[in-house]
Amino acid sequence: MTLENEIEKYLLDKGALKVGFATLKTLEGGPPSSDLTYVLPEARSAISFALPLNKRYIRSFLAKKNWIDHVKNNIEVNRRSVILSNELIKVLQKKGFKAAQPPEPGNYISFRQKKGASEGDMEGDPQYRLDVPNWRIILPPHLSHKYVAVRSGVGSYGWSGCVGIKDIGANIILGTVVTNAKLKPTNPLPPEESFCDNCNICVASCVSGFLVRNEETSVVLGGEEFTHCARRSKLRCQLVCGGFNGLHSSGKWSTWSPGRFRIPDDDKKMVRTLVSAVTKYNKWPDSTQPDYISPFRGLRLTCAFCQLVCFGNKKETLENYKILKNSGCVIQDTNGDYLILPPDEAEEYFDQLPPEHKRLYQ
Repeated sequence: MTLENEIEKYLLDKGALKVGFATLKTLEGGPPSSDLTYVLPEARSAISFALPLNKRYIRSFLAKKNWIDHVKNNIEVNRRSVILSNELIKVLQKKGFKAAQPPEPGNYISFRQKKGASEGDMEGDPQYRLDVPNWRIILPPHLSHKYVAVRSGVGSYGWSGCVGIKDIGANIILGTVVTNAKLKPTNPLPPEESFCDNCNICVASCVSGFLVRNEETSVVLGGEEFTHCARRSKLRCQLVCGGFNGLHSSGKWSTWSPGRFRIPDDDKKMVRTLVSAVTKYNKWPDSTQPDYISPFRGLRLTCAFCQLVCFGNKKETLENYKILKNSGCVIQDTNGDYLILPPDEAEEYFDQLPPEHKRLYQ
């Protein structure tokens, strides 16, 4: 059995959906976050794998029927990815190879959501390359799991830029291990193996306006070009996926965030919008409802709808979008309780709240 076969069997037996291999050469010429040597200076290869999220929990999350089950599952699968990577690292080390993985996820967003925290309070590595100018705005990871996954054929880009697998969709969590072992690279997926049919439901599900409907961008990795939709300022994603804002521009539905801030069309105004929203967020009352208590460092997952809505099946994805559009709006009462109400009732309830409380959300 080759080392590649041994690694693949090990990961598949542990629950991975797919496994692939990339090398310095197959990632050559890519952006800074495709550089394996940033994680391991002696790196020659990378191992990519994908783990599944629970679709039943996702659908309840989209419907605003249940917040905690998906959040726990999402955190557990991310932890599982880190644990599985560490286990594989030990396997490789026992064989005499060096191996490492990028910093675990969750440190930066949980810090950003911690009220009144400064960067000195951050637990663990922030996951992003602090040597890159304006890193807080562009958020460049040490190593992009997505770059390694698409180049090695574990998954492909959907229009949103999320990575997914045919017949599964984008409801996956990726893991990566970097090693100095020389591994044979696997090929990217051909177009006919893509999970994406360009339905654009991911774009319609994005409250922030981060995804551009009719414009594409591309990245070249080892001479292979990969495309997905163009994106606007990542501050938009920080605002909404960060949990600071949630109301869709139609006013008819929201994420799990009670924020009702107007999102400007001009990206140049996003810094001011985000700073204002975070400042007000720091004054939001804390919820004591058991079903809304975060299981991890106060982390509140409120969105990621561009990823979660896609089930890799046109009918199921459309059903998810219908569920999302009819899920209602989140309001936070003065005592910190979260209320899920139909849009008209939500607006009426919000309007009768004390002015000093309303100002924290708009």
